[in-house]
Amino acid sequence: MADPFKELVRSLEARNKKNIGLSAMEIGSDLGTITSRGELQLDNFKHPISDYLVDERLTMNKEFFTSTNRTTVSGENHEHKVTTPKELKPLSPGDRVVVMLVNGGQEHVVIAKVVSV
Repeated sequence: MADPFKELVRSLEARNKKNIGLSAMEIGSDLGTITSRGELQLDNFKHPISDYLVDERLTMNKEFFTSTNRTTVSGENHEHKVTTPKELKPLSPGDRVVVMLVNGGQEHVVIAKVVSV
């Protein structure tokens, strides 16, 4: 007769290996490039991806203005244009990006733009 404790240990070890493997597949990351068509080309995947998510901070395409309640000598409000830093501008073709793979690699989320130094 087999030792029930050894069987239990084997069963738990097998379940843990399976769960660890599934967890590793649920979240991963990769590098990619934005193509001229606005698609995402991952370094480790053959086909471009057109359906992907982007961190909201990488979509700031508006210029902002600040103004004060004080009027100038000419009677106008005083304003300053705040230029959005190029690092926060929307993604452009050729941009290198870090991509999070979620839901077993079924969804792709661009979480950062990266550059060489």
